[in-house]
Amino acid sequence: MTNNFIQHRQKAIDWLNGKRDFDAGIKVLEDSKFKPGVVAKLKRVGIKAPEAKSRLVYLMRSLVQAWAMNDEEVVDNTDPATGLDEDSATIVTDSSAAYIQMAAEKLESEPNAFPERISSVIREYASAYKTRDKLHKQLAELPENNEPDVMEKRQELTKLIAEKTDLMEKLYPLYEKYLSLNEDISEEELKQLEHDDDNSTNADASENEGGVESDNSYVGKSKQELQKLRKSISTKIGRAKNMLEYQQETKKDTPDPMPESPKRVKYETKIANLTAELEQIDYAIAKLA
Repeated sequence: MTNNFIQHRQKAIDWLNGKRDFDAGIKVLEDSKFKPGVVAKLKRVGIKAPEAKSRLVYLMRSLVQAWAMNDEEVVDNTDPATGLDEDSATIVTDSSAAYIQMAAEKLESEPNAFPERISSVIREYASAYKTRDKLHKQLAELPENNEPDVMEKRQELTKLIAEKTDLMEKLYPLYEKYLSLNEDISEEELKQLEHDDDNSTNADASENEGGVESDNSYVGKSKQELQKLRKSISTKIGRAKNMLEYQQETKKDTPDPMPESPKRVKYETKIANLTAELEQIDYAIAKLA
């Protein structure tokens, strides 16, 4: 690590331990030349942009840990807080996010204030926005070390934030279209959105939707291999249950159950299939005892 970089790292630590002024933080990042594309975009949208403060905190924490990165990672345009390439990603500005958030608040008091299909879009956007904000806060609160459990949690939260960001960027153009044409979006557009969501959030569901593995598939596997497989299946079950209870793969302070829908049925089916598979693995392990 060069003396110059040690100096920038120390400034980042001092910023994190100080008043955390937004402009001062941007200056530290600019001087260090860390993630220049990401920093430039965050500076452009300003402190009032959604999650701006938490994104800046995460960038500063990343700068502190940047000694472990290679040169390419230090200067590329991938935002460590979202996992997205800032050259292609769109940050929904504070004003545009505020409009759709106000629309969601209006729906709470006036359920019929907007047409049916765009109302679904507005509610889903507001839910994703709130969830992403909480995920950003969880991310910013993680310890600054690179212990395996911390790194795993960091990767998991970053993945979830990227998913919520991607969903919001698919939803907002539909809301803009509604504002422009002053008419509800089409059934086809809503179905395409649901189809895209199923493909992204259930990418691993296809592993288990075709039915349970036969007992023969575990023949020849060692006890260690079976125990590793059992841990993987148990983790998938836990994440699927969290999706039903909290609508995200990690637990939240308060439940937010997934409403009755085809998506809920898909997760319930996934849990049933995985549970049956787990029982077969337990049986295979017992036979080796």
